[in-house]
Amino acid sequence: MPIKLFDLVPQPGGVFFSPSCLRTRLALIHKQLPFEVEEVTYHDLRFVWNDRLGVQKATAPFVQREDGSYLMDSDEIAAYLDKEYPDRPNLFLPDAASPVDLDSAEYSTARQAAADFAKVAPPKALFSLYAPRIAKLLDTETRAYWISDARLGQGVWAYISSRTAEDEAKVAQQLQTQIATVTTHHLASSGLFFSSPSKPDYADFTILSGYRLIRSVSAKLAHDIFDVDERFAGWLERMKHAYSMPEVWERDPKE
Repeated sequence: MPIKLFDLVPQPGGVFFSPSCLRTRLALIHKQLPFEVEEVTYHDLRFVWNDRLGVQKATAPFVQREDGSYLMDSDEIAAYLDKEYPDRPNLFLPDAASPVDLDSAEYSTARQAAADFAKVAPPKALFSLYAPRIAKLLDTETRAYWISDARLGQGVWAYISSRTAEDEAKVAQQLQTQIATVTTHHLASSGLFFSSPSKPDYADFTILSGYRLIRSVSAKLAHDIFDVDERFAGWLERMKHAYSMPEVWERDPKE
């Protein structure tokens, strides 16, 4: 049977917003592996998959492998895919000949470099922008859990929900500046992608996952932070061409 990806949505049929899930989806496409997608919600994770996976806290993404076993965590899944399918394009060294030595210093360095790209759009800054919007898409029970102090920490949601439009604009401007700095460094000359000049890899998946998090809740916010940079917009079109995901993009809000 094909690999099955369990991808997080706020409610059945809702937007695909999870950065971690997107990285795994892109990794499967990159590896040219057939796969199916099953939607899961926070409610499913808490009340169905904790027991099925035999874990204290189920998180998405997780995959059901071809042998029927499950694997959770996007980084673990990426490592598994490179190890299990060595003759398919490598996730971290796309220009290297297959198979890549997964114990090499070069591979380790490439994995760390991809992780470092998460700093381009810091998770805390992104959270302050997308959280109030994604919370509105959750069902009542899930929303109460999702914004609770027990989950986020004492006073975190009170702080997030009290932020003004001016506060959001400042964060958006800071992110826009960071994006411009990174694209100037990596995409200014002949580079088509963030790590490799000619082929996308896991670093690009990391950048795209941050973009998707915002795009899944606001077209305008995504444009003001990311698309307004011409270099980023060009890279985004190349990524959309390389990784066709109409089923993901079509669920996004129009505004």
